[in-house]
Amino acid sequence: MITSHPLKRLTAPALAIVLALPTTMAGAQQVGTAAAVNPAAQARGTGGARTIVLGQSIAHRERIQTTSAGSVQLLFLDKTSMTIGPNSDLAIDEYVYDPNSNTGKLAATLTKGVMRFVGGQISHAGNAQVSTPNAVVGIRGGVGIFTPSGIFIGYGEGQVRSGSSTVTLSAGEYTPTAGGGTPP
Repeated sequence: MITSHPLKRLTAPALAIVLALPTTMAGAQQVGTAAAVNPAAQARGTGGARTIVLGQSIAHRERIQTTSAGSVQLLFLDKTSMTIGPNSDLAIDEYVYDPNSNTGKLAATLTKGVMRFVGGQISHAGNAQVSTPNAVVGIRGGVGIFTPSGIFIGYGEGQVRSGSSTVTLSAGEYTPTAGGGTPP
């Protein structure tokens, strides 16, 4: 008796869904997907390094690194978006999200380069945080651009802490972050 492959028995729409399912590293918690990618972006996690491709899953505790020609946009499960520019290094330190209550927590560390952050459900309650070598920024319902040397909030609010000082940025405000205990 000749049997067909199980995928051949699926209808065209069902087959498209199966083929579009993102793959994740074994044992890693998926937190989002790569929504846009320029070549030369890598994810490093427990399974080693891999080149990021469009639609690929991004896992908890992965480190995203780009070269001078690379950039990547990550879309998280709560609809938070992070666009990581060239020559950047970003670690996803923590991501927890409950879609039933639209609550959770997001923490990331940008050690070099530039990142644009557009807050999703988690940031509406102020539970999103981005750390740089010189500051820790709590984001509430916001859009911001982050570098190790400065923070710009385009929408919403950001609490920027550097050393023992904290400053609140509103839409359209910028603060340099020099580090070494220098206040923002």
